[in-house]
Amino acid sequence: MNDTYVLLTGARNNAGDFLIGHRARSLLQKYRPDRKIQDFEAWKPLTDEQVDLINRSRALLLTGGPALQKGFWPKVYPLVNNLDQIKVPIITFGLGWKSVAADARAVNTYSFSPKSLELLNRIASNGYSSSVRDYHTWEVLKRLGLDNFQMTGCPALYEPENFDTPVRVPSEPTNVVFSMGVEAARSARILEQSRELIKELALKFGTERFKVAFHHSLDDRYVKAYGKTSPVSDMQLAMAAWLDTQGINYVDISGELNKMLDLYGRADLHIGYRIHAHILMLSLSKPSIVISEDGRGIALRNVTGGLNFDAFTEVDTGLLAKAARRLGSARDRYGTDPGLPQKIIDYLTAELSQPAQMLVPRSAINNHFSRMHAFLKGLP
Repeated sequence: MNDTYVLLTGARNNAGDFLIGHRARSLLQKYRPDRKIQDFEAWKPLTDEQVDLINRSRALLLTGGPALQKGFWPKVYPLVNNLDQIKVPIITFGLGWKSVAADARAVNTYSFSPKSLELLNRIASNGYSSSVRDYHTWEVLKRLGLDNFQMTGCPALYEPENFDTPVRVPSEPTNVVFSMGVEAARSARILEQSRELIKELALKFGTERFKVAFHHSLDDRYVKAYGKTSPVSDMQLAMAAWLDTQGINYVDISGELNKMLDLYGRADLHIGYRIHAHILMLSLSKPSIVISEDGRGIALRNVTGGLNFDAFTEVDTGLLAKAARRLGSARDRYGTDPGLPQKIIDYLTAELSQPAQMLVPRSAINNHFSRMHAFLKGLP
């Protein structure tokens, strides 16, 4: 056995996935310098050579993203056909659930396939703690009797250099970034909400201080990464064309880490739908507002606090709605608040004048880091 951790990470095209892998590796390098790191692509089945390397390592770390869903294994993580082929501990590192809603019913009815439960029970029986990224995910696993999972937060939350940096909230932001979400591809109401908020922000800050960021590609790299077209790529192209008509600047930061770090590193305010744009800004002690499109973002609220608004007032998650979605029906399953864009502007104006809620996430992140640190130190 050598002193290596093997990480399975999921970065293909979404900028946020590259951030997760980067921060996970950085935390291990800082707090477990006694271990080397080997990174494999999570969405591909393991080769015999990779399995051999894993079995000579200390542990296999399933790292980041909303992987704890019905098809955890083998849909999200193909791994191997027989888990007995993997001889070392399998440990989750900041994984989260994937749910549209985030109420008590969503938690209490969340389910996994038999194969996924087999992998979860394997993880639960290895004698080591595993890490999840929010309390909703933790509750789901506790309900199944899986007690060795702890809520550490997403690895991307933690940039130790900024733990002691106070949040800087400028009264007059000069570099404002809006992150475009993905549910606008499936909901005309959320698309209209996005456009209305963009127009309000461009009016408030001026187009010279404001831009829109796309975390997925605007070109054929999206199809190359995922092997198929998507309503998301179609929506983004239409949104980019609409931004052109409005004279609003936009940037594509997909497919790599540095573009994301550069864009948000220079920004002094973020508003938008992308969870990891919000997480990155919070980790840098910068002000951010997120509009949560699903249970992943809503669950983050209990971890970081701060300004986190629901994109929808109601969502139909019934069987008919799911069938209609698979058939490409134009039926909109989301209900939205037409007043949300103005509500966000009002909260933003108040915070820029006298910060309060924007200051909360710094201490929340710092307080949760003790759990992440204990998890890292407790790894094999």
